[in-house]
Amino acid sequence: MDPHDEAYDFFISRVSKATGTSDDRIFLTPGNHDLSRKITEAAAETHQLWRDDLGKPDEIALLNRRFDAGEFDELAREKFAAFNDLEAYLRGDDVKHCRKVDNAFVRVDRIDSLNIDIVTFNTAVLSTGGSDKFAKDERNLAVPEYAVIEAVKALTPDSLRIFTTHHPLSSLSEATSRYLEDQIAKHAHYHLFGHMHDPKPRNVSGLRGEVFTDQAGAIFTTRTEYYNGYSLITIDRATGHTELLFRSYYKDRNEFDEGTDIQEGGKWYKDNDARQHFRKIAAPVDLEKFRAHLCGDFKARLDADDAAPGGDAELHQRFIEPPMMKTSIIEAKSTDAPAEVEMPVSFQELVTSPRNAIVYARPEYGRTSLLRELRHQMACSVDNDDFPRLPVIIDFSQIAQNVNRVLGLVRGAAAPLPDGHDAESLLKLGHICVMIDDVQFDDKKRMGLLREFVSAYPRARYVFSSNWDAVYRFGAKINPEMPVRFDFIELQELRRSNMRQLIRKFEHCDDVEGWLDRLQDQFREINLPFTAANGTILLEIFGSNGKFAPVNRAVLMEQFVETTLEKAAENQSYRATFDFNNKANLLSYVAAWMARENQYVPTRDDARAAMKKCLDEMGLDAPPLDELMDEFLCAKIFERRSENRVAFRYRGVMEYFIAYRMTVDPDFKDWVMDKDRYLTFVNELLYYAGKTRNDPGLIDLVRDRHLAIFEEATKHLQPIDLNVFDCFVLPKDDKGETMEDAAARIVQPPLTQEEKDEEFDIDISRDEENRQEVYRPKITEIHEMLTFSLMLYSGLLRNFEHMADAKKREHLRHIWRSWATIMLDNTRFAPRLAAERKIRVNGILYELQAPKGMSDSALLKQMLLSLPHATIRLIATTMGTEKLRKQLIEPDLEDGLEPKIIQMFRVGLITELRLEETPGAVNDLVGSLRENMYLLWSLVIHLGHLRRHDRIREDHLKKLVAPTASAIAELGGGSRQDRDSQRTKQIARLEREQLLLKMKRDKP
Repeated sequence: MDPHDEAYDFFISRVSKATGTSDDRIFLTPGNHDLSRKITEAAAETHQLWRDDLGKPDEIALLNRRFDAGEFDELAREKFAAFNDLEAYLRGDDVKHCRKVDNAFVRVDRIDSLNIDIVTFNTAVLSTGGSDKFAKDERNLAVPEYAVIEAVKALTPDSLRIFTTHHPLSSLSEATSRYLEDQIAKHAHYHLFGHMHDPKPRNVSGLRGEVFTDQAGAIFTTRTEYYNGYSLITIDRATGHTELLFRSYYKDRNEFDEGTDIQEGGKWYKDNDARQHFRKIAAPVDLEKFRAHLCGDFKARLDADDAAPGGDAELHQRFIEPPMMKTSIIEAKSTDAPAEVEMPVSFQELVTSPRNAIVYARPEYGRTSLLRELRHQMACSVDNDDFPRLPVIIDFSQIAQNVNRVLGLVRGAAAPLPDGHDAESLLKLGHICVMIDDVQFDDKKRMGLLREFVSAYPRARYVFSSNWDAVYRFGAKINPEMPVRFDFIELQELRRSNMRQLIRKFEHCDDVEGWLDRLQDQFREINLPFTAANGTILLEIFGSNGKFAPVNRAVLMEQFVETTLEKAAENQSYRATFDFNNKANLLSYVAAWMARENQYVPTRDDARAAMKKCLDEMGLDAPPLDELMDEFLCAKIFERRSENRVAFRYRGVMEYFIAYRMTVDPDFKDWVMDKDRYLTFVNELLYYAGKTRNDPGLIDLVRDRHLAIFEEATKHLQPIDLNVFDCFVLPKDDKGETMEDAAARIVQPPLTQEEKDEEFDIDISRDEENRQEVYRPKITEIHEMLTFSLMLYSGLLRNFEHMADAKKREHLRHIWRSWATIMLDNTRFAPRLAAERKIRVNGILYELQAPKGMSDSALLKQMLLSLPHATIRLIATTMGTEKLRKQLIEPDLEDGLEPKIIQMFRVGLITELRLEETPGAVNDLVGSLRENMYLLWSLVIHLGHLRRHDRIREDHLKKLVAPTASAIAELGGGSRQDRDSQRTKQIARLEREQLLLKMKRDKP
């Protein structure tokens, strides 16, 4: 019948996007078009036997007996296998959390956050799908009494009950029809059904109760002789009123519009009270007065906050629109399968769009600044908005206790409110945009309250910000499990063109292009994300010291803090007596106090008390505390938060000062290194390493703890055999990309000349240290401990440049083995993710963004081939530094015996760093990987990624043609002569492709 494998991409995903409904809130009702006619006809005798029971005096008893014996179960599963697969895809792993009944005839789903029970009847179990080998379905369908009783028992008291059947009750046998009609009237509030093509809503009152029934109509893509349309039902649960909106398709206009051909005004109400109720709330806001309030009193309050010390006035002056990308699944023109594409999203779209969004980015990419500018621009542009919204920002950490607490936060952030309105009414009507900063999806308590709040006010607009790692793990995006749909928008690092705009706003810049090149070089050197926040840091340093070249990030932060504090204290008489060192000591004391208290957004009074305690201990003549606080706010060291709270403005600055305290306070360092705590301070420990450059005792302690964690976390892999990659078998995918296709990318130019800025953008390093959030992660699972431990161990090795060579090699061997073992574990995880696409891990649901029509084997092969490159990228982010060059290019005797996967990691890191030895290292690796199809192919893919990102030097490119050709020849097998011949042919092919591409690119 209908192609269920295409239904999601072709229809359901579009409904989801149009309605703003998440996949797990879409419920399907099976009908006669959902069964397999082939299986039905093969079981003709069974169907006839079942149908023969209908119409008999004891029909109900016969059906119950068969149901109780499970006679319907197996055939029903086979008939509706495709439908069930589609339904399971929508639910993911959520079924076990909300499904209360699941038998051949009925499913009961429970949505706790909405207090809704959805009862879905499969009235097509006895249907024959229109096969001419049977009598028609009319009056030959039935649902056993026992199945209905099982469903009714699962209903929650006082819940909203929605019952659905594909067929109208008149299509069922007479006995079933009477019984089911009675039960629906008794237990349901709404009965929704289809099959019949014309929409016919009714409100039925009887002895058993009152139920709203809706015969919804149907949508067709090809049939023109039937009514084409659908209906939308709005329920006001507080009053019990219902509004039904008809949407009809008009062929002459080629669009859906109000179904005035069905009902006057395209709307239907059961009575006049419902009509008056919905008319009353349709437009209760005077938009003219509301706009005047937003650009008047409300905007004035925001401006006053911006002008105060630590406000956002400078942010609005220097704000640069960052690149943002939204990932979507679209229909591919060249193939039948849909494809995943990235679409740019402009900041203006984010300002004006009514859609909910989760804006995610790596730490310090400017998520908080984006929300603040979004609030500012929404308040400034209300005159041009057809549906104005009052923008508010609250911190996720403030969500606590209950939904009323969240409402109170919104009410406080929305003040002042327009006369005659309160926050709750504006939320219900959708006239508030709630922005929540720093959402942590693994915080079950707060997320539960947030879901409850969104369920209570679904018409409001929501914009969440979250860390990249909280949203995107294992190659899959998290499912927020919200009652409304969210777009995922990645906030990316700035491009050269963006940073150029920022530089032009600095008045003392006399050479924009020169500063831009130099700024980019500094980012490469210290491995920071190319963001407006970090760009401003460096520009401030350039402005005060034109020749400054930081050795590492700790030095950079020290210079940044010193520059900004000195600038903020220019007119203060005490700057000579209470200098930078005194202020740094004070700030490190406050940062350490925050860490000990686990309170990073304290009240201003508490922060002031901590500062006073430090100054008393120092015994120095210090300026007044309020003046110091204002100086830190003006210098952008601190920032003001809601409810009279303060925090470090830049996460990196706070972490730097915690590290600073570790260097001057051994007791605090010991506190940080507590066995149950240190892994939540990874970034601070890396700052500490950057300041000290060597601490043998610390790295040995981290090593010992890491090896213990490693042993516990890898018990399921014992005995660990890293040589398994030498004979790794890839899934079959004959129609997929070949190794020759992957090799062709190596000789292709990365980008055209016109894309020069973007070419440089790709070359900019990412947030190499994978920094954490301000609020400490709760590491409760051993594999999380292993990941954080390995990140810390790798980062310490990278920063302890003064460590002896022998010790570096010793630690490096442990680190290589750990990364290789994690990759081995990921290869075991990959098949399940490729097969299920949605997986719940540690209570969080992850969804793989891949076309549903893509085969599991093709997806798995693609994932496995890319896994070594992805692992190398992780290694490069944690310990990629040229200061390890000698240990990478000059392996000792023990290093030479390491498994081939570790050899690949070593060479992969050499290529990532673009060391002079890259071509020779790749050539040697190809020789070592002879006849190893998996690693050879993965190496070619890795080199292709590097070339695509312009991370291969031009002088190295020609030298890589020969080893790439050798890799292809080795995979082809055969005698030595055969392989030499194939190698020669591949070299000629690659050189020819390289020449043709160069000629095409240079063609005027």
